[in-house]
Amino acid sequence: MILLGAILILISLASFAQGQSTTIYCSVNLSVLGGKRFEYGNLDKLLPDSVKAAVLVYPAKDMRLRNWNDLALWMSLHGWKLASWDAEALGFTGSVSTQSSLIFSRDIYLDEAARALVLDRVEKIEKSGQKKD
Repeated sequence: MILLGAILILISLASFAQGQSTTIYCSVNLSVLGGKRFEYGNLDKLLPDSVKAAVLVYPAKDMRLRNWNDLALWMSLHGWKLASWDAEALGFTGSVSTQSSLIFSRDIYLDEAARALVLDRVEKIEKSGQKKD
């Protein structure tokens, strides 16, 4: 029984040592889906290169992904989960247009050094007032 307890404690410590979970987000503008408008904000500037390559996904140029279900499936196969849907209606002189976006989330695991680096980069961007691309 003591051996089993020790093994469980070691497994718990090993999994915690992998890093804490951080949730990141991506929005996909459905109005220009053919143009593949995937918005990751400043993640390309914030995340370490090793993480960036694995999580910032874009469909191939020949993929149109006009069907919402296909898009959600494609993103889920790349580790993203549908978190929300956003719609905005704009009107001017009697005409109305709408723009819809799907919001996806993904948990990533960063070790202590990577988390500190990301936090430092966020603070620098926010203090400098730098806008996202």
